Amino acid sequence: RDGRVFAWALTEGIFLKTDDETAAAFDEAGLAVFVCPTKDGPRSVGNYRRMPDSCFDDEGELRHWAGLAWQAALRAPVKTGR
Repeated sequence: RDGRVFAWALTEGIFLKTDDETAAAFDEAGLAVFVCPTKDGPRSVGNYRRMPDSCFDDEGELRHWAGLAWQAALRAPVKTGR
């Protein structure tokens, strides 16, 4: 959205961006950190957490969690293209 990434849709599920201000909410909800397989073994990407399953059935939940992810994306520095 507007050149900012706040979610990843992957085979493993949908993951939402977090930061220092939002990570506690994701921790309290027990939402797993995205783990990326690498040639050296799995590596966690702590600033992306699994989206709650409740978001699939409840628009209010989706707005809440996506809103947290969007706010984290707005606080993150913008990366320039290669």
